[in-house]
Amino acid sequence: MIKRFAQCLREYKWTALVSPVCMIGEVAMEVTIPLVMADLYDYGIAVGNMTVVWQKALQLLICAIVSLMFGVMSANYASKAATGFARNLRHDMYYRVQDFSFSNIDKFSSASIVTRLTSDVANIQMAFQMMIRMAIRCPMMLILAMVSSMRISPKLSTVYFIAIPILAAVLLGIVPLVFKIFDRVFKTYDRLNTVVQENVHGIRVVKSFVREDKEVSKFKTISGSIYDDFCKAEHILALNAPVMQICVYACILTISWVGAKMVVASGNNAALGLTTGELSSMFTYTTQILSSLMMLSAVFVMVIMSQAPLRRCYEILQEEPNLTSPENAVEEVSDGSIDFENVSFRYSRKAKRPALQDVNLHIPSGATVGILGSTGSSKSTLVQLIPRLYDVTEGSVKVGGIDVKDYDLEVLRDNVAMVLQKNTLFSGTIRENLRWGREDATEEELDGFQALLAPAGLVDRIEPAQLNAASAVSGCGPAFCSLFIEALADGGVACGLPRAKALAYAAQMVEGTAKLMLEQHAHPGVLKDGVCSPGGTTIQGVRALEANGFRSAAMEAVIAAYDKTVAMGN
Repeated sequence: MIKRFAQCLREYKWTALVSPVCMIGEVAMEVTIPLVMADLYDYGIAVGNMTVVWQKALQLLICAIVSLMFGVMSANYASKAATGFARNLRHDMYYRVQDFSFSNIDKFSSASIVTRLTSDVANIQMAFQMMIRMAIRCPMMLILAMVSSMRISPKLSTVYFIAIPILAAVLLGIVPLVFKIFDRVFKTYDRLNTVVQENVHGIRVVKSFVREDKEVSKFKTISGSIYDDFCKAEHILALNAPVMQICVYACILTISWVGAKMVVASGNNAALGLTTGELSSMFTYTTQILSSLMMLSAVFVMVIMSQAPLRRCYEILQEEPNLTSPENAVEEVSDGSIDFENVSFRYSRKAKRPALQDVNLHIPSGATVGILGSTGSSKSTLVQLIPRLYDVTEGSVKVGGIDVKDYDLEVLRDNVAMVLQKNTLFSGTIRENLRWGREDATEEELDGFQALLAPAGLVDRIEPAQLNAASAVSGCGPAFCSLFIEALADGGVACGLPRAKALAYAAQMVEGTAKLMLEQHAHPGVLKDGVCSPGGTTIQGVRALEANGFRSAAMEAVIAAYDKTVAMGN
């Protein structure tokens, strides 16, 4: 697993190595500073030697600047390496998913794949960044601070050999408990994403059947489960903090008590025992050692949290596509004949019965064949075997007299046109979706597509910025027009016409007027003027419409629909 993830570093390999090196430099300076401060007090301030004071002050300044430089460099390189690693990991997983067959994808839910590409990778990134920084810093700080404290006073340093095992025991006891919880949490995230995805995708169905409460309850239950698990994990992890504080304070009190006696006994003479400056350094080293252990425990927690995401991402990376092009693959389809020879197919080896069994079928090139059957009779499955979206369990499928397994997959699928039951529009314009299948499609070919759709109604190209306005006119217009037809019919009824006849006359009139305008390419004002005779009945009706704000009301209706569309973010 480690070897596979290490491959994701690629161009960031040296960046990931430089960060720990810089971190070691920072730690070395931080450990040196207490020693310089001890000398500053013992040989400078205590004896009034200003030369030593200025020398040690300059050394402290240099150590602080160097430590800061190394720290900034380490943080910069670590963040760059972590983000680059996450990017490459996400790319590798995404490219792997693109190579999956349907049977590979069936092993993972779409929500699970999304979670692995987003949340799981983000957790791995955080863990990796902490590893190349804190996982190096903490042990180095622990070792160097221990060595320095041992040089000052081996007697006082023995207190660390009591505190460290206690902290290590508590940490080792926490790890297995927390790991199980986090492993369960990430599986629950998959369920949560599935519920959200289903709800958003099927929101019209949910609202049609008034099942919002049920969906909210389902979401609340799963979200509550994640909350409970995280609370349980945090309660367990919280045990680490008080134990850490107890050890820190116990060490400080012990060093203060014993160290003070040693300073008094030696007469503040380093040759005879311990000095005041060295005692203050021991306090600093105590904080450094035990805080390193605390940070090391945080690293362990982060590593624990990342174990489940690592395993889940590794499953994607290691999943081998079970549909691949063979060696020396056939790269030309001679004709469109299709043959099914004793074909049987199961979606899974665990399936109790096959979806297709002993299918024999011959379709000559150029023939038009309809496959009829009830819902769930595997009609779609049969078709999906031709472009090799699935592989047969038994038998063979041949295109142009050659087994589909012998073709190059790309060549085969380029020659087999297939329209799936569920069509998807990708983000972007209709033009971009049309060119999604073939980027080099010409304007003439796009015009040909438009001509094919012409019988279905008006097909027109429009700029994306004008889409909301077009929707307000053509999408909302049927409601406005229906309201106008109903109003015309109501007027006819008021004048004595039967309701059915009034509605029929009004609808037919609207249809005829629309056809006349489209066929003659005439402006509506021209058609109106052609009907209105001087002093006639029609112009009086037009005058009444204008007086009651008919034109203004229609315009305001379109503008209101447009504003609402924009407000919804469409």
